[in-house]
Amino acid sequence: LPFNSATVSVDTFEWHRPEPEQQRHRTQLAIPALERQERLELGGYTRKQITMAVRDINKTKIKRRRTRSIKHREKEEEIIETIRRKGMLLLRACRPWGQLRTIDEEDELWTQANTCNEFPSSHGFKVARA
Repeated sequence: LPFNSATVSVDTFEWHRPEPEQQRHRTQLAIPALERQERLELGGYTRKQITMAVRDINKTKIKRRRTRSIKHREKEEEIIETIRRKGMLLLRACRPWGQLRTIDEEDELWTQANTCNEFPSSHGFKVARA
């Protein structure tokens, strides 16, 4: 057991535990770096072991930050993909055989629409202009 510690049952701890407003704040629980290092060295850890542990902790923190930022973007990317997929379905619904028109096909349709009194139809019948 580390120094300045005691073993008590959970029930005993809960019975003597202070009310939330009397508990210490997170900043009051922080141990200054030099004191923390001294305690670890007194506990038998070398400076090299402490340095390696700090590096591992910092690498883990960086990975957590990346994961959080990816999770945030993951939701946005999912929404964009859904919109794109629904847009493609909507476009395909405009053509009965499910194919998109090329630019040349569109140009040809506009030329036909501007030069005749009837609209071409992909359904086999023509509609007269009003």
